[in-house]
Amino acid sequence: FFYATLFDADLKLSTLVQPDTGKAVDWYGRAGAQGDEWSLSNLAIIYFNGTHVRQDYTRACFYSRKIAANAFPAGLRVKGDCYARGLGGTPVDMAQAVSAYEAAYNKGNIRAGAALGYFYENGLGGKARNAETALKFYRAAADKGDALGLHNLGAAYNSGMLGLQRDGSEAARLIVRALEVKYDVTLQSLTNHPEVWTSDFWQNLQRRLAEKGLYSGSIDGRANPATLDAVKRLASG
Repeated sequence: FFYATLFDADLKLSTLVQPDTGKAVDWYGRAGAQGDEWSLSNLAIIYFNGTHVRQDYTRACFYSRKIAANAFPAGLRVKGDCYARGLGGTPVDMAQAVSAYEAAYNKGNIRAGAALGYFYENGLGGKARNAETALKFYRAAADKGDALGLHNLGAAYNSGMLGLQRDGSEAARLIVRALEVKYDVTLQSLTNHPEVWTSDFWQNLQRRLAEKGLYSGSIDGRANPATLDAVKRLASG
């Protein structure tokens, strides 16, 4: 495991050797075959993110399902995603997902907290539906810049869910931040389902896009082509 970390391009721990993901994966694999959870966790993260290798959910989930609560929090979050979303051939199991997310969150993983908010919002994985708890998780994640927290909190302000008053201005502020961190779910929601978002939201979003020099059309609260083009440019900028 420790030898593998020297070659891990994400960690950049060594000044003696050049990053080499192939070597890192090889040595993590050797340690993982002996049951080392840290190595299995890092393999899951490498294949899930796909930054230095081809993204492969099958491999990511294969490795993540082998880890327990002692693994790295990011690896536990991958495990939660595999069970929650049924990635890489993983059977959907919300109870397993909650267990993994809670273990990751307890170790400080922000995204896992945002994911737990969704479980409380919808009463999944054995969690009772609780808007107050869901909102707490979303807000904590959003405050730390997590894209899922930003998106879900913005959606709640847009629709007036979770006990919040509708607030198009706050919804637009949060959604702009989600777009700035290139959260694909937000981009797809705005461009594929613009009708879900209120006219007040679109009006405030147009103002914010105009302030950034991305939009020069009318502030009319409509998801017109120019507005959607500005949304895409913000997400790709």
